[in-house]
Amino acid sequence: MSGTCRYDKLIDWLEERLVPVGFSRDDVALPSKVPDKSGLWKSDYALLLLWPLLSAIDESELKKSLALARDIMDKILTKIEEDHLGRMDGYIIVSLPSEPNSDIKNLVHSQELDTWICRMHFVWLDNNDWARQERVSVLTLQAKSTGVTDIVLDVPSNLEETEKALLERLNVDSAKKIAEDLIAQVSATL
Repeated sequence: MSGTCRYDKLIDWLEERLVPVGFSRDDVALPSKVPDKSGLWKSDYALLLLWPLLSAIDESELKKSLALARDIMDKILTKIEEDHLGRMDGYIIVSLPSEPNSDIKNLVHSQELDTWICRMHFVWLDNNDWARQERVSVLTLQAKSTGVTDIVLDVPSNLEETEKALLERLNVDSAKKIAEDLIAQVSATL
């Protein structure tokens, strides 16, 4: 499968999940310095930026690219706010051409935990298919609400026990149920 075809498949997958919940593609707002195959989707409540990295890069280059992606998202979100159009959530999906090595995976993990400006998610090609799509939070909420119930979150071994327990519980209970239980636990201690 060619690189272009692979990215078209990823874009089709995004469109299938974004359009039904009010997102539309709006690449006009993107500056010229974005990677080829980039895309921007907008809704009333969020922006999603696809940031495809079409060839393998080292950790230093990846950090620079991710900083640029966050900077672009920050500028778009700031402009929306300055134009008094409200506040929006921002999501960046970084697509890598293959599964990264352990050093890059550590960077991926730290970036996914960093919510400064926006949420960042990573997908990569694995056996000619996109891996980790189910981790894109704004998309899995849509998938679950339309009856897709076979999404199972992977539980990385390098997490703390409380983090592992939460991810394992998300495979069973809804986020709403978990939040209600946590609120009840906190309330009981007050």
